Amino acid sequence: WGRPDADGQSQWNQPGADGQNQWNQQGVNGQNHWGQPGADGQNQWNQPGVNGQNQWGQPGAYGQEQWNRQDAWRYPPAQRTNGLAIASLIMGIAALFLNSLYFIPSMMAIGFGIAALLQIRKSPQYYRGGGMATAGIILGVIFLIVYIALFLWALHLMQDPEFMQLVQQYMEMMEQS
Repeated sequence: WGRPDADGQSQWNQPGADGQNQWNQQGVNGQNHWGQPGADGQNQWNQPGVNGQNQWGQPGAYGQEQWNRQDAWRYPPAQRTNGLAIASLIMGIAALFLNSLYFIPSMMAIGFGIAALLQIRKSPQYYRGGGMATAGIILGVIFLIVYIALFLWALHLMQDPEFMQLVQQYMEMMEQS
């Protein structure tokens, strides 16, 4: 099959009447048998048809091409939940129990939530989870405000001599028991 003939070309590379071999011979609408580009530059995968669609019903030359060079279907990217949005919600819930750790969970919930919203707005075709990020931010802000208010109230009570006397009596009772 690949033997050269008398003129140095094999039977698979024989030039035809128009100077092209059988694998690149132009057929109907300037295309060859294998769908390679012909005279009009179109192949069978992107041949414009009715309303700019090719024979497979996909947008053709007048729309977005759906077939890549290897003829593999291009699926739209799958959306997935943003990991920072999940972390924001978890830290917002954890802030209820762990905010005694110098307000770190609330701050993390707010930071993760803002970062997640920025990523989701930048690439909405890839990420979802804006509601979780927003909920994490809201929980983080609420618990941060509550714990700051409690902290300030405790500082105010420490200024009161009567309260400090009560605390001292309570500590003495605890030591005796």
